[in-house]
Amino acid sequence: MADNYLERRMEEHRASQMAPRYNNKPAPMKPGRVIVDYPPFRTLVTAGDSPAGQAVIKSLIAIKCPVSFTVTDPTKGPAIAQATGARYIPGALESAIEWHSKHGDPVKAVINTVENTLTIDDDRTLSLPFHPDAVKSGPDAIASWCVFALHPANRWLFNRG
Repeated sequence: MADNYLERRMEEHRASQMAPRYNNKPAPMKPGRVIVDYPPFRTLVTAGDSPAGQAVIKSLIAIKCPVSFTVTDPTKGPAIAQATGARYIPGALESAIEWHSKHGDPVKAVINTVENTLTIDDDRTLSLPFHPDAVKSGPDAIASWCVFALHPANRWLFNRG
């Protein structure tokens, strides 16, 4: 009887080790942090060599959006691409959009840091000027505003027309 008891206990032990374990506790967050899921969408940033362009590229890469960019100085493009992980497309904005549509990866949003506009092309085209306070505050504020405006849950703020 003792032998069967030990065998059954060993089987129970092995079964409990194989059972999936669920942790219902949320991961601890640092104060001041928010986690927001973004759907992956191709974004094109113009003037990626400008301070605002570089801040926007870094912010979008941080939320795992595929980013392409154009630059005003073609000698800086490959270095920025290597440093950020974004795709450099030489040429003007129109040729970059055409390149993406030709390769089956259409651009969903264009952030024009030269003209301070954001254009989103989902169900219908939505073109927005950058928020004036963001422009006054600098590149990091522009990047934060663009990330905020690109999230699908925030489109209702801009679709009131």
